Amino acid sequence: MFHSEPTNIGNSFSVDLSDSLGVLRQVLNEIEPDIIVHLAAMTNVDQCETERNMADNVNHLSVKELVNYTENNKECFLLYVSTDYVFDGKKGDYVETDETNHINWYGMTKLLGEQELLKGNSENWCIARTSTPFGVHAKKLSFPSFVVKNLSQEHEINALTDQITSPTYALNLAEMMLELIENRVKGIMHLCGSSQISRFNQALEIASAYNLDKDLIKPASIKEMRWKARRPKNSSLNIKNAYNTLTKKPMEFKESLLLFAAEVH
Repeated sequence: MFHSEPTNIGNSFSVDLSDSLGVLRQVLNEIEPDIIVHLAAMTNVDQCETERNMADNVNHLSVKELVNYTENNKECFLLYVSTDYVFDGKKGDYVETDETNHINWYGMTKLLGEQELLKGNSENWCIARTSTPFGVHAKKLSFPSFVVKNLSQEHEINALTDQITSPTYALNLAEMMLELIENRVKGIMHLCGSSQISRFNQALEIASAYNLDKDLIKPASIKEMRWKARRPKNSSLNIKNAYNTLTKKPMEFKESLLLFAAEVH
């Protein structure tokens, strides 16, 4: 499992994290990075539930390899991107110090990845938890794109009223991550959008932004979903720490939509 899109910066190495992690170890020793940003993840929650070993390799054991490298290379800074799914979703508005409690295998593997950093000997790391990121992707249709595509074709869509997250615009996330790296911000930080909003209300906002028919958006609930894995009902993240620390601030969903629309068109 690896992305093959080329990069315009430096040399590119493909590492299949779903297979033997020995190749990752070799690449690290060969290129000797002084900054590692670990974005790779198996994020299909239902697939994680059925392909558990692969999910553990990608989301957990790969982090263990990176931590081992940083412990032998003390100057290397490691930024690990984690998820709101480390929480059970019973209360929402989670702060960094709240107790974690995953309810699916995806959340468990990402939490195990976090724990590799927490129990390691190096302190030169940051865990950035994010929530439902969206943006322009060559292969994956983001939620705003899905809504616009269907409503533009006058197709009805179902959107959940009872699952609340903190949707995060990818470019905003990237800017905040860059600031974490440049300033070597350490510890755990919630790095996501500032709005805490359901999929249903997101869809309404998207329809308004694109002047599309809101009546095509039909309310749905989690209990109607035929998912293999449970989802937290309210995994929204509190971004006060990020807002007070960073120059680039977490963005509200409405503001993100304007930039997303400009990026698409």
